[in-house]
Amino acid sequence: MRWARFVFVAIGSLWRPRLRPDEQSVLDIRVWLTDVDLSVVNNAAYFVYFELGRLDLQLRTGFARIAVKNGWFVPMRSIVVEYWRPLKRFQKFRLMTKVLYWDDEWIYFDHRIERNGVYIASAFSKSMVIGKSGRIAPTAVGLELGFKDAAPERPSFIGRFQEGDDLMRKRVRE
Repeated sequence: MRWARFVFVAIGSLWRPRLRPDEQSVLDIRVWLTDVDLSVVNNAAYFVYFELGRLDLQLRTGFARIAVKNGWFVPMRSIVVEYWRPLKRFQKFRLMTKVLYWDDEWIYFDHRIERNGVYIASAFSKSMVIGKSGRIAPTAVGLELGFKDAAPERPSFIGRFQEGDDLMRKRVRE
């Protein structure tokens, strides 16, 4: 059923307003039976929700069209998720996704899920853009979108996130 959500988001993006790369995507979503273990949302379903937010952002900024044209794809390198409260069957919630920061290699996304104004979960993820000849710098992607603004100020926790990512990569290579 995961593919059905992607289709709904893709079709819905055709009628929703375009976004600038520095604007936030907001999706109102309902928990489906396939998202739950007995009565609460399975942690893997949250990853699908976050992916839906990135998809909506990519479609509504025009990035997806440019990516297809240029043969680009956007693998996620790492993600950190924190859960505060459970979502239950058939509950509605709001997913907010935005590009938080970018540097020469990475694009950092902020994902938040809330229900009735209360945070349910949040995530911070890091992705890169890969083309036929290798990595594409995020600033080059922005220029393709007609976005010439400089990166926002680097949030202080990005360095710690990168340290954790480096430690994980080192551990895997040992």
